[in-house]
Amino acid sequence: ITITLTTTLLSYDYPYLSLKIACTKGTYIRTLAHDLGQLLHCGAHLKKLTRTRCGPYTLKDCVDGKSLY
Repeated sequence: ITITLTTTLLSYDYPYLSLKIACTKGTYIRTLAHDLGQLLHCGAHLKKLTRTRCGPYTLKDCVDGKSLY
């Protein structure tokens, strides 16, 4: 498996780090956060995860779940 990542630092306010990550399918973002914490010898986990794109679809293409009823 080959994983391609593009990472952009959005903000840093100790102890919180906000990143925008563009990645290929098969990328486990929670594992990436954990591994980054291990690399930095400080531990890490996700506080929030938002998928902003999946293939050609973005958040603009989403439908509010309440409107489906």
